Amino acid sequence: LFMIKDIGSAFRALSSFDLRSLSENRLVKMGLVGAVGFLIQSLFFEIVGIQLDLLSPPSAALFGAEIAIVANFFLNNRFTFGDQSIPFSWGMVPKFLKFNAAVVLSLATQWLMVFIGERVGGESDWMLRLFNILGVIIGFTMNYVSYTKIIWRNSNSEIAGGETTEPQKSFISK
Repeated sequence: LFMIKDIGSAFRALSSFDLRSLSENRLVKMGLVGAVGFLIQSLFFEIVGIQLDLLSPPSAALFGAEIAIVANFFLNNRFTFGDQSIPFSWGMVPKFLKFNAAVVLSLATQWLMVFIGERVGGESDWMLRLFNILGVIIGFTMNYVSYTKIIWRNSNSEIAGGETTEPQKSFISK
């Protein structure tokens, strides 16, 4: 239901050409970060899984997704959830691990979609690409729910043990 509300506010901002509201919409920001991740994943999939044939297409989709996940964690933390940004400290490590764990189901779904595409389309590269895109769309929805309800939900207070007034110690001492 909350995702539908975010989609609605994005459409309202689009229809009224309110670029400021649109640029502040978390779903839009996540979509932009997701687009970067999609490019990273798709390039890896295309080059390693199809063009160079170094990995099977399902495995290339999986490894490309993990590379994109690492990039997306840092981009989402800074851009999408900047108001709830996880400080660059040791407190980020459990959140990063939780982030990776939260998207495992999404990765499995994407892998399964490419696997099905491989079985349905045989050696058709276009069928593989179609099923890869379907997997990414399903994964995006799953990720949005996990990001907003698990990862960046009260992230600063969780890291600080319930208090957000003291800054976290950085990896780099001053």
